[in-house]
Amino acid sequence: MAMGLDDSALEALDHFGSVTPVVLATVDNRKPVLRRVTLIRAGARFYLCTYRESRKVKHLNVNDSFAVLLSLNTGDDHGYVELFGTVRKVTRRSEKKEVEEIAGFLGEYWEGIDDPCLIMYELVTKGGAYLKPGFDSAEEFSLA
Repeated sequence: MAMGLDDSALEALDHFGSVTPVVLATVDNRKPVLRRVTLIRAGARFYLCTYRESRKVKHLNVNDSFAVLLSLNTGDDHGYVELFGTVRKVTRRSEKKEVEEIAGFLGEYWEGIDDPCLIMYELVTKGGAYLKPGFDSAEEFSLA
């Protein structure tokens, strides 16, 4: 992500913790598909860990585009942060180890970062939109 982000982008990204449940959109034969996933944040980078044989992996192998949506609710006011971009398979062991340490839950699903059933992606975010709770229109921002 580029440095010197505007205030809206910085405020939007601050809604993501080190581990955040989001809705992930992928594409299956031109049809959007949604599912809940856990996004892992390492500084300015976002990651997704999943089973190698999952449907989302099959979708991303054909079309590496994604979008994620984080719902924001404050009392009666609702908003969201949307991010979009492409995925990159993580292959460096040191990067996988860093993500594992932040996530803390990978051992519940896999036998460590070398488990052949685990695949890890960096979500290379190119931009997004931020609808602040209580506001009527979203602000778009670029991260490229």
